[in-house]
Amino acid sequence: MKKRMDHIQALRALACLCIFSHHCYLTRLVYWGVSVFFVLSGFLMVYNYHDRAPLSLAPGAALRFSVKKVGSLYPLHVLTMLPILLLTLYMSALTGTGAGTVAVSVVENLLLIQAWSPGYAVSLNGVAWYLSVCLFLYFMFPYIRSCIRAYRSRRTAFAAIAVLYGALIAFAAAAKPVHALFFAESSFPDFASWYGYSLPLGRIFDFAIGCNLG
Repeated sequence: MKKRMDHIQALRALACLCIFSHHCYLTRLVYWGVSVFFVLSGFLMVYNYHDRAPLSLAPGAALRFSVKKVGSLYPLHVLTMLPILLLTLYMSALTGTGAGTVAVSVVENLLLIQAWSPGYAVSLNGVAWYLSVCLFLYFMFPYIRSCIRAYRSRRTAFAAIAVLYGALIAFAAAAKPVHALFFAESSFPDFASWYGYSLPLGRIFDFAIGCNLG
């Protein structure tokens, strides 16, 4: 049985308070808090799985592993999405617009792929973008774990962390070129927020850094 690490739980609680205070319009620490959550997720995944049997690297098996990890929260996600959906449908009926947008939002939220869409990442049950990102991160975990298990020393893990941190900086720096190349003609005003906050490709760096720390 793995030893309980209360200091990690304390750090989680601090990150949670940062996110909660942001949503109460008290602070602007949400970005730090969310990043800590993803780093801790990677750390704890390696801590809990490193000594277990190798995970299958077949895409189907990785997807089943990921779905199982987020499955316990999925019913709650749907339950909290329903009242917001009803309100959205009511407003759509009043204005006579947005029916197509609502349909896309429902499909993407049910499939937990909304974080990949700049216009739908925080649609309906907005905070569920986190589950959407986790679905991708847990899918990638067997491959990350396989690489880590091949390390010959801890120095390799520290080198990987440095490379990942550099890649994260490069990814952030690419925001403007990516926007200009793919989204310049769109009417989506919050590209930077989606790209740096909700897009799963960006969060894989936080998660992988945590895995290497683990």
